[in-house]
Formats: sequence, structure tokens, C-alpha cells
Amino acid sequence: MELFLIYNLPLDGEEQGRMLPFGKHPIATASCRDVVRKVKAKVGLDLARDVKGNEKAFCKYIDDKRKTRENVGPLMGQGT
Repeated sequence: MELFLIYNLPLDGEEQGRMLPFGKHPIATASCRDVVRKVKAKVGLDLARDVKGNEKAFCKYIDDKRKTRENVGPLMGQGT
């Protein structure tokens, strides 16, 4: 079961700062996803602004975003 730490959610003082399971608290799950989405967008913008000064980091970021497919080995025939 995946857990996460609650920081700035509108919960009682008792529940704040406690580990909770993802599936049982949809508000907390949505809040975490929102924060992660915003941080990823900020990292992308920061890299795009600093392309001239940090070309290696920008190229690595772009290469990581590409979808790659791994080669599939030989498949077994029917009945073997």
C-alpha cells in the first residue's frame, strides 16, 4: 500500500503530519498529484529558460521525456 505524508491539507490537527493510504483519501491524493504536476512544470520551464547556460541538462531532460520502446526478443511459437 502506498503512503504519503500530509502537510497542508484542510484536516484536523490530529491528522495533519500523519501517513495515510492513497486510495482512502481522494482529497489528499488529488492534492499530491496537483503539487507534483506543478513542480514538474516549473522544472521544465526553468530548464527551458536556461538552455544557453546549461545545454547538457536540457538535452538530458528532453531525451528522458521521449518515449522509447525496447526490442522484444524472439517469441515462442504455438505448442513449443
